[in-house]
Parts: sequence; C-alpha cells; structure tokens
Amino acid sequence: MAFNIPDDERVKDAIFIVMYNNHTVRSQRELANLVRNELNKGLEKFNISCERIRHIAINSGLVRVIIDYRDLNTAVGNVCPVCGNDIIPISNCSLSGEVIEIGKKCSVCPFLASAGKNSPGRYIFVRKRRKSKKGSVEVSQQLKRDAYSCCKDCDG
Repeated sequence: MAFNIPDDERVKDAIFIVMYNNHTVRSQRELANLVRNELNKGLEKFNISCERIRHIAINSGLVRVIIDYRDLNTAVGNVCPVCGNDIIPISNCSLSGEVIEIGKKCSVCPFLASAGKNSPGRYIFVRKRRKSKKGSVEVSQQLKRDAYSCCKDCDG
C-alpha cells in the first residue's frame, strides 16, 4: 500500500480540525494518531511523522505546548529540540562582573534548558484561544439581541 506525504497546508487544516474537536491532547503520539486519522478520511492515504506534526502545530500557532522535562545531562545545541527554531542563551552577571550563561530558551516555543532538566519528556498540546476584535464582539452581541427579539415577537 503506497502512502503519500501531505503538504504543510493540509497538515495545518487537519491539526485545526483535531484541536477544534479536542481542547487538550495529552501526548505527541495521541496528536499524531488523531491528525493521521483526519488526513486519511479521504481517498488518499497519507503518512507523516510525529515530529513533523509537532513542528507544524507549534510553528503555525494553532496550539500552545506544555513541556514536561526529564533529567538528562545532554548538551543543547543551537536548534530547539521541540520546534526546530533558534535557541537564545540566557545570561547573568556574576558578583565579580563576569557574564555567565545560565540556560537557553527557544525563540518561539516555551522550551527552557537549565542545569539538569534540558530534555523534553512529554508534550501536552492545548488549543489556543482565538483573539477577537471589539467590533466582532459587539456585532455578535447585537446578533444575539436581534435573535432574541425575533423569537420574542414570534411567540407572541
């Protein structure tokens, strides 16, 4: 059975649908299974890795990720292990005036590497809230009032 590789837009659409139906997804594997099921609803069959789904979900801004860390003393490079973006060093000035690097953080996601806990162990994905403009909130409230008055008029 041949599998196709989906483009990023199709994956974003599938992630959007999955996160619309599920407020919170408790693991990367669960998110990958849900996205794969959504992608494979049509006639075409797709295959995609868990890491690619995680990268697209975080970089597209559709989800907020919560990271549970494990204790591993491994060196962190210049690329974030969670989303693949650049890592920024966190520096502090000591009492003697020396600048010391105390950790590293990602420029996009909440990854933070400090002494001891620098390896992600589990990811929890949470749907981001949509930001609404004041005008749209006022319009929706007006529509609710109009619908209520319409129903009130119909009932007599």
